[in-house]
Amino acid sequence: MSVVPYKNKKGEIVPGAFEIIWYPAPPPGQKKKQKRKVVQDTTLAKARLIHLALIRQSVNTPPPHDPTVNDCWPLWLKDYARDAAEGTIGDITYASGRLLPWFGPWNLSRLVYDLFTAYMDKRRGDLWRPPISKPNPEKTYQPSKPTGKSRINTELKYVGMFIKWCVKKKYMLPLPFEIPKFKKLPKRIPNLPNDDEIDRLLAKCHADARLAMMLYNYAGLRKREALDLTVENIFQDDGIIRVIGKGDKEREVAMTGPLPEEIAERVKRVKTGLLLRNPKTGEAYKDLRKAIEGAAMRAGVNKDIYNHLLRHNHLSELHDQGVSMPDIQEQAGHASIQTTRHYVHVKARRRVERIKAASKTVSPNDSKHTKK
Repeated sequence: MSVVPYKNKKGEIVPGAFEIIWYPAPPPGQKKKQKRKVVQDTTLAKARLIHLALIRQSVNTPPPHDPTVNDCWPLWLKDYARDAAEGTIGDITYASGRLLPWFGPWNLSRLVYDLFTAYMDKRRGDLWRPPISKPNPEKTYQPSKPTGKSRINTELKYVGMFIKWCVKKKYMLPLPFEIPKFKKLPKRIPNLPNDDEIDRLLAKCHADARLAMMLYNYAGLRKREALDLTVENIFQDDGIIRVIGKGDKEREVAMTGPLPEEIAERVKRVKTGLLLRNPKTGEAYKDLRKAIEGAAMRAGVNKDIYNHLLRHNHLSELHDQGVSMPDIQEQAGHASIQTTRHYVHVKARRRVERIKAASKTVSPNDSKHTKK
């Protein structure tokens, strides 16, 4: 089943003409037979639409109706939410605000390749920054920036998940193409903050953002692990936090640095329930990245600071201090030690110190270096 440029008897490609090849469903007991149709004065996108329509006509049991994306999206999200993590559902709900205005009015049978590429181009032109409900003129906020390619790929991944569900429910036939996406850029070594920058950042954060930063940087917690942490899962005498991580896996994490003192002060006040509670909603924070980025700008730290960077920083510090890789893996809650290796980076300043120390052990008067 395909759409190819049409060639005349001389083997020359005819501009604006396409040949559609498909195999209609045969009557019972008969073999499939190939059919061909030539369409002229059209575009490839329109030819693909005709191709899809011909396939749909050939199905023995076509769907009773041709719903739109808006018709099926809430049903899919409700079905998917039964097993998915709350954070993932929250992100899909956020992405829906961008996806549905674009894809929502389209019938499932009319989704074409060009619709996806146009969405990619449109989103690249959208500027983004965290929403600010009541801006404070005395604070410095992160400036707007173009939507990242990885973010657009994530949004298109959600559309792909939705389409697979629709195919499974027989609301539509499989797309005759793969959903496009931006190529992944090679991973760069993160620019980890040094001890002085961490101290300056903590000094400029408000109390909850400061404690969240310390949970990222001195315990290596993921964002939701830190923001959903309860007092009941903190064992101060042992210096341990019990964490419910990805896939509801439970692990015990050691607290390092000044974190135990900060935790002790907060527990005295909170006593029970969430360690970090949003005063406006009374629930767990959804994110504190905006507060951390603002603190970085006020502290004069010219690096992209975010929760996962601090998790990298914590695991790298453990490696520099000689902690074994299996122990770091347990601390991080990684299923594979290979994943842990991607998180561990030998800091440049430590590497330089080690190289200098090693070079001093070799005396310039050593017999191996003395000319005879």
